[in-house]
Amino acid sequence: MPSAEDVAGINSQFAATMLESLPQNRGKSVPKWFQDFSGGQVQLTPDAEDMIIKLLSFNPLNRMTVEEALEHPYVSQFHDESDEPRCTRSLKLKIDDNKRLQTKDYRDMLYDEVNRKKRAKQAKKEARRKGA
Repeated sequence: MPSAEDVAGINSQFAATMLESLPQNRGKSVPKWFQDFSGGQVQLTPDAEDMIIKLLSFNPLNRMTVEEALEHPYVSQFHDESDEPRCTRSLKLKIDDNKRLQTKDYRDMLYDEVNRKKRAKQAKKEARRKGA
């Protein structure tokens, strides 16, 4: 559950109203909905629970980074730094947080932005090739 400062920091009345209506659960444990989603069948190891809590932190400034996630003990057996390229820039979507969209709409916006960036990169590469 986000703190009052986190809610104020998102600068969205729609989101603030929605968050205020949620039941208050301020503990550092896996949310009840996660256990409900799994039908109560998932038995989490301490490392799995720790990772889930850190990935689900409301405030992105407090959330586990990709690099931290790749180095987390829960996934350490899959970690291979030599095969994990890093993005040097961040992808920012222009989304109005006061407008409610369906999951499909957010997904489509993300895919469209990624494809737009790919086309722009390919066009630059093609222009350099033609200029050389």
